[in-house]
Amino acid sequence: MPLINSQELAERLNKKNTILLDGSWYLPTQKRNAYSEYQERRIPGARFFDIDHISDPNSRFPHTIPGAERFESEVEKLGISSDSNVVVYDGSGIFSAARGLVDVSSIWP
Repeated sequence: MPLINSQELAERLNKKNTILLDGSWYLPTQKRNAYSEYQERRIPGARFFDIDHISDPNSRFPHTIPGAERFESEVEKLGISSDSNVVVYDGSGIFSAARGLVDVSSIWP
């Protein structure tokens, strides 16, 4: 799971199997809405990785990675498959993007 710079991202965006995800999520005290910000401004072609939605609804803990079947179903809706080259970013620099990448990597290492 390498970190890439903006030039490397630009080169990857032209590849058919590259999926760009906005994995933004903010603490409630930050009073920011990740999805609203995604709708207002995002890297062109990015899809929104909703950490609140793509989680285990039966867990007593927030943001628990769901079982493989549910997770796979949700990420497939984003166009992600086992042969995708996934790039995740967030609005804080590097806060919640890592979580999105770990989630995807947990199902398709």
